[in-house]
Amino acid sequence: MKNLTVAMVLLVSSLMGVSAQDLVLTYKDRIVTNDTIHITGPVTTEYFEANIWVTNNRETAVEMKVRKTEIQGPANGENSFCWGECYTPAVMLSPKAITILAKATDRNSFIADYRPNGDVGTSIVRYTFFSGTDENFQATVVIYWAIGAAGTGPRVATKPVIRVYPNPADQFITVTLSEHTTGTNTAIMVNMQGQTVISEVVEAGEHQFTWQTGNLASGIYFLKVRDQAGLQSVQKVWVKR
Repeated sequence: MKNLTVAMVLLVSSLMGVSAQDLVLTYKDRIVTNDTIHITGPVTTEYFEANIWVTNNRETAVEMKVRKTEIQGPANGENSFCWGECYTPAVMLSPKAITILAKATDRNSFIADYRPNGDVGTSIVRYTFFSGTDENFQATVVIYWAIGAAGTGPRVATKPVIRVYPNPADQFITVTLSEHTTGTNTAIMVNMQGQTVISEVVEAGEHQFTWQTGNLASGIYFLKVRDQAGLQSVQKVWVKR
């Protein structure tokens, strides 16, 4: 019944939405317009993310919004998203529209985020991208977050050890490693293309340091701290001006 429900959702979406030639959603080089994405991992992972590119193939710019629809999920799981700004799980519709120019792709604005909060199970959420001025200009993607018991699936991150302030940031961030770590740790910050923009070697234990972000472009970055054992913690950082 669950698969039938999702199939019906995708069928209706494809009938109502524009052709893939007009509005294209891409995830990891795969077109997912009116399609599904399956992401798996262990419940010990703090959060999972999916960065989806949005391409406007029309001859004119469009003002796009995003609507979130939760189809099913574990009681404690939290679905949230970023559309230019990052919103809390309670937000179902992006308050602001983002302009996508004609024949252009927005690679940075949308990120879907799922936090299992200790719950094993599958969360299913649909994201609809639509124009505020043309209800027929829309496309959807359904994401399955399949969370298994500890030790199953790829390990993305361990328990959080990072605090960042301010976040969103402008000219600088102060990073605090708030839990005990052993050995030498490597801290890096990468952009949405996976390029390292800042890096530093930090000592074990509680530690605080400041990074200048004034020369970075506005957007979403990821601060990663890896210890000698290979364990990694990840914190999303938003640079905004």
